[in-house]
Amino acid sequence: MSDSDDGYEKQSLREIYEKSRYETEDDDTSRNVDVFAFRMIAGVVALVVSWVIYASVPITHAGAEVRYNPVQMAEAAFSTGATEENAGDAALSLSMDFSRILTRAAMENSDVMRHVASKCLPEEVPTLVMPGGSAMRAFDKATDYLDCAMRTQAQRFCNLSERQRLIEQLIQYRDRRQNVLAVVATRRALMSSRMAQRQLAGMQAVAEASGETLALPTDPGTDTISPRILRGVTYLVENGLLARSDFGFFGLYLPEEYLPALMTERTVATCGF
Repeated sequence: MSDSDDGYEKQSLREIYEKSRYETEDDDTSRNVDVFAFRMIAGVVALVVSWVIYASVPITHAGAEVRYNPVQMAEAAFSTGATEENAGDAALSLSMDFSRILTRAAMENSDVMRHVASKCLPEEVPTLVMPGGSAMRAFDKATDYLDCAMRTQAQRFCNLSERQRLIEQLIQYRDRRQNVLAVVATRRALMSSRMAQRQLAGMQAVAEASGETLALPTDPGTDTISPRILRGVTYLVENGLLARSDFGFFGLYLPEEYLPALMTERTVATCGF
C-alpha cells in the first residue's frame, strides 16, 4: 500500500517546523497578554490603595509667606500725601486687595449674597489698602464680615455656588492674613531700634503731661486664623453645610490653616452630601 492511500497528506520537515514555530509564537502572544492584564490590574489596585491613603491623610497647602522691608513700609506711609503718579506706583507694588472678601452688595451676583452683604457689611470700607494701620482695620473688618456671613442664612450653603463663594473668601482671608503678619513683623523690627524707643518714650511723656493716653497700634493675635472664623467653618462642616470635597481635588488638597475645622466629623447631613 502506498503512502498516498493511508488518507494522510505527507508533510515535509519544513512544513512541520513552520507549524510548530507559529504555534509557539501564539503561545508567547497569549502569555504576553496575560502579563499585560496582570500589570494593569495591579496598577488599578495600587491606585485604589493610594486613594484610600490620601483620603485619610490629606495633602495641605499654606499661604505664601510675605515680607516687607523698611523702605517699602516708608513708601506705604508716604503714599498718602504723595503725588497721584507716585502714589499709584506704590499702590501697584504694595497694596492689599480685600475686594473679593469685602464685596459691596451692589457688586454681588445673587440676591442671597446681596442680602448677606447688606447685613454683614452695612458701611462701605476701603478694599485696596496699603501696609500699615489701614491694612489692620481692613483685616479686622474682613474677620467680622466672614463671621457674620457664615451665620447668615446658613442653609444657603447647600447651593454649590454659595459654598464656592465662601471658599474663595476663606482663601483670600488666609492670604491677606499673610500680608498682615508681614506688616506686624516689620513694624516690630522697626520699633525695636533705640531711636524708635526714645521717640516713643518722648511721645508717651507728652501724652501723660497733657493728661492723655498714647494709643499704640495693636497687633493681631498669634493664631494663623481667627478663632471665630475657625468656629464658623467647624459649625458648617459638623452640620453638613460644607465638606472637604468642596475644596477641590476631591478634598485631598486642603488649606493647612483650616485643616482642624475641615477634619471635624459631620454629625448632621443637612444638605445630603
